[in-house]
Amino acid sequence: MRIMVLAIIPILTAILGYLFSVKYGQSRDFWDKFGFWHKKIKAEIAFSQNSLPEIFSESKKSDVFSDCVREYVIGKDKSVKLKFLSDEESEFLNKYLQNLGRTDKDSQLNFLNSFEPELEKFIHSADNKSKTYRPLCVKLGFLLGLIIFILLI
Repeated sequence: MRIMVLAIIPILTAILGYLFSVKYGQSRDFWDKFGFWHKKIKAEIAFSQNSLPEIFSESKKSDVFSDCVREYVIGKDKSVKLKFLSDEESEFLNKYLQNLGRTDKDSQLNFLNSFEPELEKFIHSADNKSKTYRPLCVKLGFLLGLIIFILLI
C-alpha cells in the first residue's frame, strides 16, 4: 500500500513540470499570433486603409494576444505586461504598439517592415524554447519524482 501511495509522487511532479512548461507554450502561441496579426495589419494598411479601432471592432476573437492588443489600441492600457514575456520581448511589444497607427500609410508600412526582422527573431526564439523546454520540464519533473520515490522506499 505504501508503494502505491509513493508511486503517485512521480506523476504529481510530472504534472508540476507540465504546469511550469505552460509559459513556453503560451509564449509560442502569442508570438505566432503576433506574426499572423502583423501580416494582417500590413495588408489592412496597404489595401483597405481602415483605422486600427475599425480593424479590431471587426475581429471578435478572444485570446491573450487579441485581448492585449485590443486593450492597448482602444486605450485602456498603454503598457503591455504579460508574465510569459521576457523584458526584452515586452519592450519590443510596447515599442511596436506605441508607434502603430501614428503616421501616414507609407511611413506606417516602412515602420512595419523595419520591425519584421526582430519579430521573426522572437517568433523563432519562442518556437525553439517551446520545443526544447516544454518536454524537458515534464521529463525533469518525472525524474525528480522518481528520485524522491526511490529515496522514500
